[in-house]
Amino acid sequence: MFEEGIQAFWEWGQAGGRQLLDSAIAGEEGDDLPGTISGLVSDIHPSLQWQLAPGMVAEHSLALSGGGLGTLRIIAQQWAESAPDEPSGWEFHGARIPVEPPYLTIEGVALDPTQLTWVAEEDTVYEQLDVGVFVPGFEVLDDAARMQAILTYLDAALGEDKSETWIGIIEPLAEPPRRGRPLRDLADRVASYAATTTGEGWEIIEKEEYGAYTIATINRALKHLHHLDKVLHCEIIVGMNDTTQLGLPTDVETADQGEIEDDALETIGDQGVFLGRETIAGHRHLHFFVKDSETFAEDIADWAEEFDSHAVEAIVTLDPDWSILNRWL
Repeated sequence: MFEEGIQAFWEWGQAGGRQLLDSAIAGEEGDDLPGTISGLVSDIHPSLQWQLAPGMVAEHSLALSGGGLGTLRIIAQQWAESAPDEPSGWEFHGARIPVEPPYLTIEGVALDPTQLTWVAEEDTVYEQLDVGVFVPGFEVLDDAARMQAILTYLDAALGEDKSETWIGIIEPLAEPPRRGRPLRDLADRVASYAATTTGEGWEIIEKEEYGAYTIATINRALKHLHHLDKVLHCEIIVGMNDTTQLGLPTDVETADQGEIEDDALETIGDQGVFLGRETIAGHRHLHFFVKDSETFAEDIADWAEEFDSHAVEAIVTLDPDWSILNRWL
């Protein structure tokens, strides 16, 4: 279990590991510190990565990274919050933090981050910035190599969490953009845009699935990293009593479904966030992400059984990576 790995890491830290870190930072030779840290981090979870860097407040920092996976981000955050006492000069993070953008060489091409330029367009549905990025040298690199460089530079400029949360579509550019801005301006642009967002951006998705017409309304602006504690997916399925030939609700049924949805929202309350609703073959599906608790599944099942006017079922599954979103790609 990862809890044992976290405990072992901090026991190592208290038993002399922090002194080894200080010695390594000071340039003193000693044990294979990178190998030791890699082994300890792998014991927490083999897919976790780590970063040693200047701190955001303290002089030095150590961060773990889950590489964008919600499950690993939760583990990394628990590791950071489990630090017994942060020693003078150190801070610990559950995701990579902003660092000085590196000079890169990819496929023999040298890339200078100070020459990087970007342009951004606001996506008001997903509430993210879609960016186009150019660095001299991109002219001779393919898109895969360009993307490798861009992801490195975005993480360096913004840190892992902000890059994942606020950057949407990324377009590698083969030539400098008009009115392009330097990389050093990106963090301020992201911060100013994030301050204007609402957390709501609804998209209507229509398609045929298994021979049935489906329509979904999904909140694309919901940010996973703002709700890491909501690891359960709750799907409430409500049968319809009065539908059209396409399996959609009539006006009267729409009103009834609205009342049931409002009741669900009130019942779940601040335990969860509402992802959206979909209508499939005469059934309304309500989707929530909810905090884990020992009683939630039983409580929501009891709530569903209270309805006499409609057939209501609640299905609760563990989904810390919010993989249900793949349903509407």
